[in-house]
Amino acid sequence: KAMVVLLALILTACMADETVFMYDVKGTDEICFTETLPENLSVIIEISTKTDALTMTVTNPNGVQLFTRNYQRVMKYPFTSFDAGVYKICVVNTGSYAAEFTFSLKTGIDAKDYSDLVTKNNLKPAELEAEKLIETVQNLHKSMRLSSGRKFSRPAVLPDGSANTQGLPVLDEEAYVWSAPTERYRYTLVFSWVLSIGVMVATAFFSYCYLKSYFYKKK
Repeated sequence: KAMVVLLALILTACMADETVFMYDVKGTDEICFTETLPENLSVIIEISTKTDALTMTVTNPNGVQLFTRNYQRVMKYPFTSFDAGVYKICVVNTGSYAAEFTFSLKTGIDAKDYSDLVTKNNLKPAELEAEKLIETVQNLHKSMRLSSGRKFSRPAVLPDGSANTQGLPVLDEEAYVWSAPTERYRYTLVFSWVLSIGVMVATAFFSYCYLKSYFYKKK
């Protein structure tokens, strides 16, 4: 069982997806980031800052605003990406001075709380890691068709035709298109399948040894 847990931990650790970075936004300025997400993926977006002047919004690929939070030092939004595509996260500084903030994005098993599942199904450590392993592989398959990235620009003219005198960033929607799997995803997929087979073989072997020992003691 220890070997099963170890193998599952290796895979989930290698495929964990968390992004954290710090950014400065000028006074009365706005900055937007984008993330291409597959459908039905657990996500946690968090903005933390030392000022009370920032606002945060999250918009789905259909242009629907899913979340907005104003003037809080920690703004956190956990959700499930029911629609595949480009999600936009915007931060606006309503103050007059530049403000620094930390942007955190967690997806997949990093963004999911398994405590209820463990309690409800009385899962053992090996079973929990196997559950995470299965979900990780499923999430990888969903991501194979998507190209992830973040990109923004500061054009001279805004989409409404007005001059961009403040240098506001504008999302380049056309830069995000469906694309073929990257080399990283190809190698990760092969690795995940090999390790998945290894975990299943190890699980079957230890289960066989356990049952054999159990029935031997019964005699």
